[in-house]
Amino acid sequence: FSDPSAIAAGKKGLGCRGSEHEVIMTWSHISGTVEIIHDGRVVTNTHWSNSYAGNTRFNHAWMVGGKHQMEIVANASGTPKRGEKKKLTTSWGDVGGPSKEYRQFDLLLDGMSFFDFCEMSHLGTKEKH
Repeated sequence: FSDPSAIAAGKKGLGCRGSEHEVIMTWSHISGTVEIIHDGRVVTNTHWSNSYAGNTRFNHAWMVGGKHQMEIVANASGTPKRGEKKKLTTSWGDVGGPSKEYRQFDLLLDGMSFFDFCEMSHLGTKEKH
């Protein structure tokens, strides 16, 4: 997360650096187990029945700090071939912006794709990437 007070104070780039978080997802297609760990805490540890061979997509959302929603979207199939179109659909609906194309995985914060976040050096500026 960026530091909103630093941005409001006119700081830029690394001066706006807030807190960093770690999200780890492990998905075993053999056992059907999906585990998500956020900052060392297990968010979910789910077991899907192996009898349902169609489990090719997983998504899970959770609250962070009581005011932000994180969501992981993962697809068992890889990125489509060039020219093949698929949409990335989440609990927020179809993701807008450059990330709306299909990806094997995505992490969203309040509905914004990780792939759409600005670079740290651009925090507090009007530049996007």
